Amino acid sequence: MITIWTIGQGTRKDLLLEWQSLLPKHVQVEVRGALDGLVGTDIAAQAPEVGDTPLFTVLANGKHVIVGHQKITKRLHALLKEPTQSKQTINVLACTSDFPVLYKTGLIMPSRVVPGLIRSVTEGKRVGVFVPLLEQVPVCENSWRMAGLNKLNVLPLRPDSDSQAISTAVAEMAKFEPDIIVCDCFSFGSDVKNLIASELNCSVVLPVTLMARIVGELI
Repeated sequence: MITIWTIGQGTRKDLLLEWQSLLPKHVQVEVRGALDGLVGTDIAAQAPEVGDTPLFTVLANGKHVIVGHQKITKRLHALLKEPTQSKQTINVLACTSDFPVLYKTGLIMPSRVVPGLIRSVTEGKRVGVFVPLLEQVPVCENSWRMAGLNKLNVLPLRPDSDSQAISTAVAEMAKFEPDIIVCDCFSFGSDVKNLIASELNCSVVLPVTLMARIVGELI
């Protein structure tokens, strides 16, 4: 059993389909969310406070919302301590932001996997990174540079952008002449990847599918 933990709500057919297409048919996959069971004002209360890092996520109804890193950390930490958690379950975080408080929970975290892997295959190359929000750019840039990537350009692009907004962001990124692009959020899907790849002559990496392939090797 694989449990994918989102920072939004667990009814994520898009996420489930991406993983099921890459994993063996016999593997059970469930998606749970830090905001499961919350509605209306309870969800609004998860918005970031001043000084907190904003995170982009998706609700069960498909609506996109911005939540606070600190508040989501507390909710995830409580959920992962529930006694219903089986030792046979592989728990994976569906978010590329770093959550140091969760390091000892057994949660497989993309922030501890993706940057190192990208660095190992892009020595000396130019890496372009798209993040959902402008406010995330300095945080993301710092974390990628800490991972050893120096030829780096980080730009904002919401995963729910239309084709025109994607083309505008890609045109700006093209000035950097990247060798590889990382769409640094689990809400970026194959449709956005294909649009970016069609306009830039370089590889485009999706953490959502990259992590599915890696976790598949652990089964």
